[in-house]
Amino acid sequence: MKILLIKNAIFYWYIFTLLTCKTMFALAPSDVYTWNDQNSDLKNQIQPFEYLENKESTIIGKYIWILQDKSRKLTIKEILASSQFNKSNSDVPNLGVSSSNFWLLFSIKNQSSNSNLLLELAQPTIDQIELYNISKNGRLTYYKTGEDQTFNKRNYKHPSYLFNLNIPKDSTETYVMKVVGSEQIILPLTLGQPKAIHESIYHKNLLSGVFAGIILIMFIYNLFIYFTTRDESYLYYVVYIILLGLTQMTINGYTHQYLWPNNIWFIKYSIPLLSSLGGIAAMLFIKKILLTKQYVPILNRIIDVSIGVFCISILLSISNRQIVSFQLMQINTSLSSLLVLHVGYKVLKKGYRPAKFFMLAWSFLLVGAIVFILKDFGIIPYNTLTNYSMQFASIAEVALLSFALADRIKILKEEKEVAQAQELKQRIEKETILKDQAKNLKLKIDIATEELKTKNHKLNLAYRQVEAAKAELIQKEKIAALGQMAAGMSHEFNNNNTNIKLALGVIELNTSYYKKYIDFLHNILPMAKNIDKQLTDLKKYEKEIQYESIAKDLNGSFKRANNALGKIAVSTKKLQDFSKIDSKGWVSTDINKDLRNLHDLWRSNLGAIKIKLDLTSNFKQHILLNAQALNDCFKSLLQNSIEAIKEKDIPEDEGLITIKTSLINGHAVISFSDNGIGMSNEVEQKAFDFYFTTKGALRNGLNLSIVQSTVAAHDGHIELKTKPGEGTTIRLIIPIIGNKKHEKKSNAR
Repeated sequence: MKILLIKNAIFYWYIFTLLTCKTMFALAPSDVYTWNDQNSDLKNQIQPFEYLENKESTIIGKYIWILQDKSRKLTIKEILASSQFNKSNSDVPNLGVSSSNFWLLFSIKNQSSNSNLLLELAQPTIDQIELYNISKNGRLTYYKTGEDQTFNKRNYKHPSYLFNLNIPKDSTETYVMKVVGSEQIILPLTLGQPKAIHESIYHKNLLSGVFAGIILIMFIYNLFIYFTTRDESYLYYVVYIILLGLTQMTINGYTHQYLWPNNIWFIKYSIPLLSSLGGIAAMLFIKKILLTKQYVPILNRIIDVSIGVFCISILLSISNRQIVSFQLMQINTSLSSLLVLHVGYKVLKKGYRPAKFFMLAWSFLLVGAIVFILKDFGIIPYNTLTNYSMQFASIAEVALLSFALADRIKILKEEKEVAQAQELKQRIEKETILKDQAKNLKLKIDIATEELKTKNHKLNLAYRQVEAAKAELIQKEKIAALGQMAAGMSHEFNNNNTNIKLALGVIELNTSYYKKYIDFLHNILPMAKNIDKQLTDLKKYEKEIQYESIAKDLNGSFKRANNALGKIAVSTKKLQDFSKIDSKGWVSTDINKDLRNLHDLWRSNLGAIKIKLDLTSNFKQHILLNAQALNDCFKSLLQNSIEAIKEKDIPEDEGLITIKTSLINGHAVISFSDNGIGMSNEVEQKAFDFYFTTKGALRNGLNLSIVQSTVAAHDGHIELKTKPGEGTTIRLIIPIIGNKKHEKKSNAR
């Protein structure tokens, strides 16, 4: 009883709220219009709808005359002058999907005592509506509304379009209504007392609220199951549910009222957009729940085509081709519905149990759709049941599809349990087999272990022999490289020694002259009776021995000797720095300095060959390296470049070796380039083989395999570019940061 009282209180409060808005429906006055004489026959043919006393709301579709304006240019004045109206034969005229403007002409005669009547057009998706009232004195008033206006501009806050008609008792009023739409144009025009209309609206709101509530509950419930099971079927299903609910609520105008009342752009595109997205979600869900790829692969590809058509409909919609998009969506939806029914039947025949629930759910939806379409075409009556058949069918479909999903989960669970039982049985059988095989395997393993030990011993022996050969080879290569360097250094030392010997000879000769000069002084000084004669003889003797040049020669000789000794000291220091005699293992090294020392120490071996140093200044700090091993690599690469140039048939003074350093992405890059003979493809492929050489018994320097292993020990790599007859470039790429293990060893020392 309390619930009934609350329900009635809510209803009457709703009626009161809407009735207080009726003054907002005053139609704006316009110019005076009159009917042409040529329209007198049409005026006489129009049968006014008679609204009787105590009559409830009534559909007036059969009292409407309709004119289609394909040009969309006719004005109200031209419409009143037209005789092209056709009478409607249906309670609810269905004008289809068209870009034309439609003009409705109808008259109402009020025979009730209440002059305030309401006209309801229960089709929220119409884009534009203009209602014109033609009074007896020719005065024309109109009211404009439609989906292309924001919701707050409506006087009645309801998805249906409501028009207040003020018709005195026993009076007749004529109305002209212009409607424009980009979707299906259906015109359920209802006339009645405000209370009756509002009561009908109240029941519609109640039914729509129940539908929205069920859809929301099913959405939340299945979304929770998805998060619990992580089954993709539930994800597609919840997307389909919410899009289905939004599409139905959009068709009934509630999304315009509550979700996007001011978004005219989205209102315009919402029906084809949401319907197509819902179709895509439905197809993806069907593919997943019916396992179409497994059971019906050909039909699965046809479903993919249907999804593509829905995508085309979306693109047409957002490109402002609304009517084509809506028609394509409708046709594809109809064909896809039949396709899905056929798919469900095929899968059901193959024994897939969830297909039973799916077929039942889809059948409910198709029955609801058929009833809805038959209602639109006037084949069955327009009433609450037929008008809401799609919503009732959608509720049944959503519930049955949930059962189908639950049954699918149950099947998966049963299959999992069976699989687990089979797996357990197989595991026990395997354990038995393994126990039987264990004894045989143990014996085989023991035999194999002994064989492995023997082979391992042989491998260790072979490895030690290879290491010994490698160490011997490296030592020989070092000795050969040092021999080359020593030859160059001996040449430098011979030059400096020659300078020192020459300087010492000059000193010795001048010292004998100087001694004679002193002896001469000692001899003549005691006889110095006539000093002038002795001074004259002394000066004469000074000229004979060139006394003044003796001091200069002595001074120059000392300087040359000191300079030669200094060069010997510098060369010795460079040799010591480059050879790293005092620095074994990983040490902080200046690469550029080592390369300069290499250039200076090797200069005597170059002949006329030129070396170009292009050393970067980006090395801000020394780099942790195995400097002794790396310098051996530098010597070997330089010697290889010299020999490559000498083997080429060019004058030595045209030979050029470029040594370059750079810093690239945290790596030190050292490159040796020459314009020597280059390598053939065969030599290039074998260049990094350990025992490969092109020098025979005269091999000098480390081969490239040892250079490669040295660079690899620095976590770096080597690059080789060569072209026969043009030269070779070898790049050593070594990371500056990253040798943490070597840094720890260095710090430990």
